[in-house]
Amino acid sequence: MTALAAVASMAALAAQTGAPVENGPLARIVAIAFATGFGGPLSGKICTSLGVTVNKEVLPVEQLSAASGGNSRSFNVSRHRGHLDVIISLKTKEETTVFLMSAQGDLEKTVQEKPGEQLREVPPADAMAAFQREKSWWLDTWLKLHDTGPGRK
Repeated sequence: MTALAAVASMAALAAQTGAPVENGPLARIVAIAFATGFGGPLSGKICTSLGVTVNKEVLPVEQLSAASGGNSRSFNVSRHRGHLDVIISLKTKEETTVFLMSAQGDLEKTVQEKPGEQLREVPPADAMAAFQREKSWWLDTWLKLHDTGPGRK
C-alpha cells in the first residue's frame, strides 16, 4: 500500500469511526506505519493489560521500530477491533513501558514491566511525562527522519 493510499484509507476509517485521524497529529506516522510497517502480533499479555484484548489474545499490528543505545522503541497500529488502536513502547535495560493512545494522540492507558516484577498499570498522572516524551520522539524525531511524503525534504 502506498503512503497516499494509506492516508485515503485512514480518511475512510475516520469517517466510519468518527475519529478525525486524517487531520490529527498522528495522521502521517499512522499512514506510514500501515504502508511500510512490518506485520505481526503484539503480546497478548500486554494487550490484555491495556484492555485491547481479552484472555491474553494477541493483537495483529503493523509496526515501526527503532533501536539505539541499548533501548528499543516500537510504534504499533491496528484496525483489528474495527477502529484505530495506537500503541507505543519503550524498552530499556530497567523496564518496558507501553502506552495505549487514542487516534487523536491522547494517553489512554499505560502498563510497565520491570525485570523480575509483574506487569503493572501506571496511573495516568505518573505516566504522562514519559508518554509525552515518547510520543514526541516518534512525531518530532523519527517522523522527521523518515517522512518522505509530498512537501517533505
